[in-house]
Amino acid sequence: MIMPGKVFSEQIADMIKSGCRKTIILLSPDYLESEWCSYEARMALHESPDCKKHNLIPIVFRSCQVPRFLEHIYYLDYPRYHSNRDSCQKFFWARLFRAVNHDPTKNGR
Repeated sequence: MIMPGKVFSEQIADMIKSGCRKTIILLSPDYLESEWCSYEARMALHESPDCKKHNLIPIVFRSCQVPRFLEHIYYLDYPRYHSNRDSCQKFFWARLFRAVNHDPTKNGR
């Protein structure tokens, strides 16, 4: 939780280092314009520079250019507008659950 009165950037770094098993970022044009969002993504990437921890999961939520510093990481595309949207969304959520090491069958979903 972000606490009032403390340095925002330090809190983000601390949460990513100690409190986050995974960091999911939703890429969009608005996200890419935010310096804080870029900072969060870079911090999560810094925690796993060789991607062995796989702790950063980028999702392209709205069409945008994937930042150069994320080009080497496989990202998920959120199926917002697709002719077969229901099927694509099921596939998307299954892949996301797998990426965060969560088995959706254990919860009956």
